[in-house]
Amino acid sequence: MAKRRGSQRFHYDVWPVIADAFLTLLAVVVVLASGRQPVDTDVDTLKREIVAQSHGEYAGLLADVEIGTTWARLVLTEESLSFPKCEWTLPTEKQKQIDKLFQWIGQRRGLLRQIRIEGHADRKWSGEGCGDVGPFLDNLQLSQNRARAVYNVLLGFAPENRIGLQDLLNNTGTSPSAPLQMDYLRDLAKRGCLEVAGYGDRHPRDKLDPDSPKNRRVEIVLEFREPMGSDSTALADSGTCEASQ
Repeated sequence: MAKRRGSQRFHYDVWPVIADAFLTLLAVVVVLASGRQPVDTDVDTLKREIVAQSHGEYAGLLADVEIGTTWARLVLTEESLSFPKCEWTLPTEKQKQIDKLFQWIGQRRGLLRQIRIEGHADRKWSGEGCGDVGPFLDNLQLSQNRARAVYNVLLGFAPENRIGLQDLLNNTGTSPSAPLQMDYLRDLAKRGCLEVAGYGDRHPRDKLDPDSPKNRRVEIVLEFREPMGSDSTALADSGTCEASQ
């Protein structure tokens, strides 16, 4: 392309511009196709802090921590929770440790989208098992009960409580006050974003030894907000699983 000015001719080569634009577009397509998300620096900082705390202040409670792109998995073993055989009542000291951990996590509540509490068991089940576990009398029920115990503690109820959430949903006024700085967990529970489930022995952590004590555990999965800082308050008001600020 050329433009005449007086007796001089000026040339503009547009091909480098077109090539740069094409490469930029190609890079965007590749990122979208790969499923890579923009990095949320606040979430990444929290991930690093969780790992550090698992080796520090909460080493006695957290047996392991796994970190993913959009989640962190906190592993609490039967030993660290101090569950007696066939029981799911947590000692008071362990309840205090769980409260303290989630008070600390609650300082970053705006980074959380959802919390899932999973109960797991080993394969071993001899004789008649545990007589007062529940209607199924097996490891599946025991794993559900233990996950529910941690769930109840997070909501401020006794571990063996069976109707605490119903009281919250019905606003009966009979529920105990939430532990300090843990109201956000009740907010998540009311919106179905604090989930609880038991998987029995279907997901062993020690696959070589299905009877291993490592398989008797509770795992808490923290799912983080979408990258780039969505307006979490607006999302919470719309009923989605996003903790309010």
